[in-house]
Amino acid sequence: MIMDNKNYYDLLNVRPNASCREIHASYIRLLEEYKTDLNKTEEEDYFLKMAAKMNIAELEKAYAILSDAEKRKAYNDKIHIDITALPTEPASDTSPETAQVPTAANTVPTEKKTLTFIGANKRFLSHWYSFQGRTTRKEFWYAFPIIFLGLFLFNIIFSSILFFLFDPIPYDGLIVLVATSIVNSYIFCAAYTRRFHDIGRSGKWLIPFYLISWIPYFPLFVFSLACGCFLLFITTIASDRDNKYGPQWEETKK
Repeated sequence: MIMDNKNYYDLLNVRPNASCREIHASYIRLLEEYKTDLNKTEEEDYFLKMAAKMNIAELEKAYAILSDAEKRKAYNDKIHIDITALPTEPASDTSPETAQVPTAANTVPTEKKTLTFIGANKRFLSHWYSFQGRTTRKEFWYAFPIIFLGLFLFNIIFSSILFFLFDPIPYDGLIVLVATSIVNSYIFCAAYTRRFHDIGRSGKWLIPFYLISWIPYFPLFVFSLACGCFLLFITTIASDRDNKYGPQWEETKK
């Protein structure tokens, strides 16, 4: 029994009533495209190679189903496609390798994945420490304010306990407070870096923003301008494609 819910016709970029020759030609063409990314050796293309491996695996799975008559019939029954009811394409001299064929998206409705509030927080916590990969705008604004508020309240409460209940302040307490501040800064930098990656920017863009915020007596106009640019960056919608920092998240695909 076929258990996958993916639309294999879309993965292979063919019509639901495509011939075996068309399916094979599209499979070979897409496989060559993904192998081009897979053969990259530059360190910055690590995530492109990872995405290519995933795409090749999905492509091979789709081809294994659609190239087998019985498996294809079972798959069509599962997603309720009646091949005989589909319009036939007129004959063309264009070879299958170069033909632009419509996909199954016009025939089979596909559900776009959405990111829930709980899902965003789970995903954020799964890579809160990482400076690699991408964080979408929705994930950032769903999860980051909660994390920020939690850490901020912890620091306020813990600092109040140290300053008002202990005299002198315990040395161990100061160590915990400093360690917490370092962890906070680390989490913030990692989250901002992944958000920048999602719009195709390097995490190095954070350096001038941090320098401006740390330098005392910096002109207020420059500081305000930097804050405005920073806010613009972290609220920008993701680029609609994979980039060198990682594959595009499903909920941002059009």
